[in-house]
Order: sequence, then structure tokens, then C-alpha cells
Amino acid sequence: MKNLIFTSLLIILFGLTTTINCQTVENIKVEQAGDFIKIRYQILNSNPNQVFRVTVLCSINGGLQSVLKSLSGDFGDNVVGGRAEYMVLWDVLKDVDEVKSVDFSVRAELLKDNTPKNEENTKPKWEDKKIYLMGSFTQAQDIVTFGIRFAYMGKWGVSGKYVQRSIDVDYNDKVTIFHTGIDLTKRIINKEGFSMHLMAGFNYAAFRADDSDGLDNPITFEMGTIIAFKRIAISFAGSSYKNYFIANVGIGVRF
Repeated sequence: MKNLIFTSLLIILFGLTTTINCQTVENIKVEQAGDFIKIRYQILNSNPNQVFRVTVLCSINGGLQSVLKSLSGDFGDNVVGGRAEYMVLWDVLKDVDEVKSVDFSVRAELLKDNTPKNEENTKPKWEDKKIYLMGSFTQAQDIVTFGIRFAYMGKWGVSGKYVQRSIDVDYNDKVTIFHTGIDLTKRIINKEGFSMHLMAGFNYAAFRADDSDGLDNPITFEMGTIIAFKRIAISFAGSSYKNYFIANVGIGVRF
């Protein structure tokens, strides 16, 4: 004869059970209802567009954990998310002769998710945009040169520039001035579409003319920053050569 000994019934609940999509079964509550046991639980962060497979497992009288069979209510392969609470009813005496202690766990596996993509998920993830391409302008004294700056930057990165300009100095003579450089970058801000990178490296300045051997010691140290808001990127850098300051400004896009 089967007996349900509720006078010594000890119910033990351990931990949380997490689904494959970070859904969590929580707040498991167990209560006696005659010869039945009610198991109440919640599926956190679920919504009515999701369908779960819910499995109720139990270790009876300290034995191995097994799937309960004589159940009714919110279990199986068609449990819809979004409800405040779910309930499973276990007909105890159909499965066991005697119950002294039980250890329950509830598992919820996401089978289907028809949740509409919200606007936030469709927005560009600007923190993933690491390529920068800018027009670059360098001024030394009263001479402006034009070129490009390219950068590939994540948490760390690298940036390089090349600018050049030819100037007529006499009727039959031209001087070509150019600046090139390479910098190491370090990101210090990356939030809500805005990023800021510090950069430091070396600038090489020179000019070519028929009657000149070029500049003495043309390599100088360069420091600056690159900032971006969403797609627009701007760079500022500076170096010095002898008694004059070399300023470089760039503007372009990141993608």
C-alpha cells in the first residue's frame, strides 16, 4: 500500500536553473495539496513571443535525480513565456510509495523566440567601428600641405599620415614639401557612439628641391588625439622642428 508521509516531508530547493539564452528559473515554491505537491516557479526575462521546454526533476529520499512523470500544468514543450508565475501539480503516489524528502529543480530551455528586434538592436554598434580614413592638413609656418591619415584602432591601434605639396619658388623651380608619420594609439573613452584615442609617435618632415639637400634631423616626436562621434572622425596632432611648430588636423569617417 502506498503511503505519503507528509508529517516528515522535507522539501529542499537548490540554486537556479538557467536556459541557453540566459533565461532563469527562479523563486521555486513548493506546497502540499492533499496527496499532491504544487510546484510554483518563474521564468525571468521571458515574454509571450517565447516558447520553452520545461522539465521538472526531483531527487526523492536522497536518491538520484530523475524526471517526474505524473505531472500536470505548466511543463513540457509548449510553455509560453511572459507570465508572472507558473504552476506544476505532481500526483506523488502515482510515482512513489513513500516520500520523506524531495529535492526539486526546474529547467527551462528556449525552443522558439519570435521576439521582434527592438530599435536598440538595429542601431550601429559604433564601438565595433575600428577603421578611420581622414583628409589630413599640416601647417608649418605659413605653408599648408594636404594628404590623408589612416588609422585602425580598437583598445590599442596604429595611425599613419602622408601629406605633400609642391610650391613654385622661381619661374622654373619647384619645392616639394611633405610630412609623413606613424603613431601608436590608446583608446580612453568609448561610450554611446563617442570615442577618444590618444596617439604618440614620430613625424618625418622634408622637402625636395634642385638646389637643396633637405632638412637637418627631419624626424620629430608627434603627439595628438583622434575623436569620433558616430561616423564623423577628427584628429589633432602636433610636433616641432627647430623654431617652428608643425600642426596637423584631419577630418573624415570611421567604418
